[in-house]
Amino acid sequence: MDLNGSLQSLYLQPIPHWMAEILLIQLPLAEYITAMLLIIPVSRRWGYRLSLGLLTVFSLYIIFIKVKAFERVPCSCGGLIASLNWTQHLIVNLLLLALNVAGLVFHLKREE
Repeated sequence: MDLNGSLQSLYLQPIPHWMAEILLIQLPLAEYITAMLLIIPVSRRWGYRLSLGLLTVFSLYIIFIKVKAFERVPCSCGGLIASLNWTQHLIVNLLLLALNVAGLVFHLKREE
């Protein structure tokens, strides 16, 4: 909701500033599209796949953080997630990733 605050948080991430400006709009848009695809039964398969992609990218980002691939890594998370360390972030994300895969497999089996 706070575009300026979100942009400032993105500028602190280990990504080029031009990418931060793109992600400011594209990331929430991808999340909303994913949610809509998951809600609508005929597009649910694509929602699961897009969600799988987003969760995979974020999991890889966390793994890069864990192996210290970046010089600096500020966390701009909010709410409950802000209190987690990177290992806990990774565990939560991997659990969500497993839930996503299970949902996709279940959905695909129901389509057969």
